[in-house]
Amino acid sequence: MGLIPAGGSCRRWLAATSAAALLLPWLLGELAKQFVQPGLSNDPERQALLIDYIVIGALVFGLTMVLTVAIGCWVRKVMQGPERRADDYPLPIREDERNS
Repeated sequence: MGLIPAGGSCRRWLAATSAAALLLPWLLGELAKQFVQPGLSNDPERQALLIDYIVIGALVFGLTMVLTVAIGCWVRKVMQGPERRADDYPLPIREDERNS
């Protein structure tokens, strides 16, 4: 699977991506609002509100994708099951090793 990390680093990966899914749209929205000026737009408050709606949509979409990958990590963990170790099996000694 390409999106789910191969090792046991799902928690760290999910924490980083959820932080990015929250911060990046918000920061880009705040940056876009800096360019809405009263002289350039007929209704700057409406343009700022439109940017807010786009940011909310991007946040919901990003967090939904993170939740989907989190469910995939959980399914992988459940399907792997607990770690099991076999009993130690002593290797038989060969005849040439016994004689030396």
